[in-house]
Amino acid sequence: MTTKRVTAVFAALLIVLAALVLMQPASTPAAAQDAPSSQMTVDVLSATYIATNTVNTAFPNVDSAGRDVSKTAGWKSVDIFVTGAVSGTAWMTATAQVSADGTNWANASYEYWNGSAIVAKTQARSLSANGTTYMSVPLAGEYWRVSVQTTGGVTTTVKATLRR
Repeated sequence: MTTKRVTAVFAALLIVLAALVLMQPASTPAAAQDAPSSQMTVDVLSATYIATNTVNTAFPNVDSAGRDVSKTAGWKSVDIFVTGAVSGTAWMTATAQVSADGTNWANASYEYWNGSAIVAKTQARSLSANGTTYMSVPLAGEYWRVSVQTTGGVTTTVKATLRR
């Protein structure tokens, strides 16, 4: 009988302890932050008239929300949309560039097999008539920008969608 009473008392104590644990208030998490968005679209170069010149997008390139959108940190790739209003026979070429320090810039490039060799190709797009062109660029280094070269008068706008 004594063993049964001890077992019953022990079981009752375990039930009471379990109930007390379950009744404890849940811990309050630290200040919750919104999860970062998986993409962000920004204006990189507002409508700018370029006459036979090279114009590089700003570095640093701080947007109206105070973010430096030229930084690659936290982003895997960028989709670049270049719009041009071309005058006469002018041409415009937009080239994606990356940098490890914001001073020394290199053209972004990719490699592919052409059937007989591995070939490197610069990430660039050209327009000879009014329109929009697009390129998707994997990000490297610490910073990125777009270099726009023209052979005549072109009004250019550059927008970009950064992706995580």
